[in-house]
Amino acid sequence: MLADPAVALSVVFDEDGVLKSIGPGKSYVDMSTVDPNTSCTIHKAITEKGGGAFS
Repeated sequence: MLADPAVALSVVFDEDGVLKSIGPGKSYVDMSTVDPNTSCTIHKAITEKGGGAFS
């Protein structure tokens, strides 16, 4: 689990992050303890690429 918003965002948005390979038929499960705004940012980015996001 990730407790730091910066780390949670980097896991998704960095060059080799989740967004590189997420899409239809794939899901991301967020079990971090970050603030709601960070979770919403991650969820929006993943669903915009067609992936499923659960937090």
